[in-house]
Amino acid sequence: MSLSRALDSLSGDRDTEAAIRRIVALFKDHTGESLSRTRVADNAGVSVELTARILRVLSEAFVLESSGEPPTYSFGGDRANEIEIDRFLRSSGRSAGAVRNNVEKFRNRYSR
Repeated sequence: MSLSRALDSLSGDRDTEAAIRRIVALFKDHTGESLSRTRVADNAGVSVELTARILRVLSEAFVLESSGEPPTYSFGGDRANEIEIDRFLRSSGRSAGAVRNNVEKFRNRYSR
């Protein structure tokens, strides 16, 4: 599996995508570090429930490695996954920026 398949199995709403973006970026910045789900949730600013679901899907897709009980997660720095993560971060950042710009334009045009 891969990041794209993991993303397909998670809901496509903006909040979930933003949470995935923050979590994936956190692991990319902490390559090789083992992080608990509560630490990930705290650092990413995402609820523990949503974080647990995202981490479970990412580990099932072999994007993250999990071990222990309670599980800790790490990103091993696999080059193929890293390329997919970079692509995802770029495209989701552009889409989030476009939404922000559209909202700003709407407010500028129709606010009184």
